[in-house]
Amino acid sequence: MEPLFRCIYPDCNKVFYFSIEKFCPSCGRLCRCPHEDCGSVLNSESLADTCPKCNKSTKITLIQGNMGERDSKAPLQTQPYPNCQETQRAVPSPANNGYDRYDDHPDSLGKINRFILKEEIGRGAFGAVYKAFDSHLERDVAIKLLLQKFSSEDSLEARRFQREAQVAADLRHPNLVPVYESGIEQGQPFIVMSYFKGGTLKKHLQIDSNSETPCQLLPFTTVAHIVREIAEGLAYAHSKKVIHRDIKPANILLDNKEDTSDHDSSQGSSTPSEFKPLIADFGLAYHESATRATQAGKLVGTPAYIAPEQINAKESFASDQYSLGVLFYEMLTGVLPFTGSAKVVLHAHEHLLPPPPQSLRSEIPADYQAVCLKCLEKDPKDRYENCYQLAEDLRRLEMGEPTLARPLTRKQKFQRWVRKNPVIASLSG
Repeated sequence: MEPLFRCIYPDCNKVFYFSIEKFCPSCGRLCRCPHEDCGSVLNSESLADTCPKCNKSTKITLIQGNMGERDSKAPLQTQPYPNCQETQRAVPSPANNGYDRYDDHPDSLGKINRFILKEEIGRGAFGAVYKAFDSHLERDVAIKLLLQKFSSEDSLEARRFQREAQVAADLRHPNLVPVYESGIEQGQPFIVMSYFKGGTLKKHLQIDSNSETPCQLLPFTTVAHIVREIAEGLAYAHSKKVIHRDIKPANILLDNKEDTSDHDSSQGSSTPSEFKPLIADFGLAYHESATRATQAGKLVGTPAYIAPEQINAKESFASDQYSLGVLFYEMLTGVLPFTGSAKVVLHAHEHLLPPPPQSLRSEIPADYQAVCLKCLEKDPKDRYENCYQLAEDLRRLEMGEPTLARPLTRKQKFQRWVRKNPVIASLSG
């Protein structure tokens, strides 16, 4: 099942899933640019013979299979649609598709099982997340759907989706997003989760992935609190032999303390912060006892936040700690430690040291910098022993107590440099 869409023509206005030609299956008219490299939504008030974005003709489209090219106005069949009496112009989606009762809810996007889809709240390369209403339990939930082109049971994406449902369902912690249930409706895999009004950490920090504009800065104690609770959630996941492999602001949801939705937020520790972070999206997670659902030679994770060893498929629990360290660095300084193309960033993660946070923002306390840089050590052995230990140091930051990751002395810095650069050190000696 592909993304839900409402027909752009006011006299139709039906909800459907984009078919291969991007025609509305109810009225048969073109709603989206048919060219695969564009796909822009057309404007019902100014429809023309060319797409307003790519300027290509909307009259000719390529049909998958052996049908070749044809005029988009030529019908595939002569059977008219009953609601508008226009001839069919595209192969319709399978009957019902799990949203046959959407007319009972005119403000909805459709229906999956008993869940009425209200609005899209997130989208990735393989799936989309919607705010939905559980008509049986009468509560808001979030429902994640796998895009139709990946829904084949044998596809890597479908196996990852199934694994995400299995892994997340077995994890229970105040800082992990609760998963209520999962299933398949009319061939469409879905995962139902708790819905949080606070949105993602990425949205709250106003992070723009396409811009180098610094993100919003929060008070240091709030930053320490958020990162600590994420570390506690990771520590629990690691205790269950699960590596997340994609910690980043977009995968952290925020629960506002004033949120009175159905989930129980009382289990979290009481802090002066107004935010409670929860780790989401275990789609790339790896369980020690499971077979890796990853294609050989394919990078797993997000380049801006990936650990050096993860680039070479040698990730461990410490890899999640490194990714959290990148997030910590970004929240302290407003910027990522490394920027540029994916190739440049990956090289930097493996071989370069990040600029000290205090060099970018002088008011950052020394202990905050020390904890952050310890997470970002290239060698996993130089990081914290585990995320429990990291969480405890972050608690000390919140309380203003001395941390384990004290700033290195000059002698310690030199000794570490010699150990990491033995050839250069021997030549200079």
